[in-house]
Amino acid sequence: MTPSIVKVPIRRVENDAVLEREDVLAVEEPLEILLGERNVSITMRTPCNDQELAAGFLFTEGILRDPSQIARIAITGENQVTVSLTGDAGVDLARLERHFYMSSSCGVCGKASIQALETVGCPSLAPNRPMVHPDLIHRLPELLRADQQVFDHRRATRVSALSL
Repeated sequence: MTPSIVKVPIRRVENDAVLEREDVLAVEEPLEILLGERNVSITMRTPCNDQELAAGFLFTEGILRDPSQIARIAITGENQVTVSLTGDAGVDLARLERHFYMSSSCGVCGKASIQALETVGCPSLAPNRPMVHPDLIHRLPELLRADQQVFDHRRATRVSALSL
């Protein structure tokens, strides 16, 4: 088992039975990407290959144009990667400023630093909570379809059932 995967206890509903099982989940944590000393972005990721992820991010965002612009990529802290550029990289740092008008993300992506996340805080749920009755589990697809018409049209996998 890698640190990117954790074992968790679950309750599985099969027909009318509730079974206690162990399952595995992919860990998702924020990664802060720095360009030199400048905070560029935070993205959520499954920890692994963080240096490659940082380089890919900088290229796909158009911040870098060529691998020769990178002098070094290093893990510089927990959930932090620093990309050092060559002296002649010629990166326009003004392009790194972003303005977000609306976001449907969880609130992590787009933050500039890990410290910005710590000020918000995120309480953990108590173990074995919330408790959902097995009958409701079986009715959820029907309830979601009735309340969220896009569910059937787009085969949406990320829908909220908290309001039901």
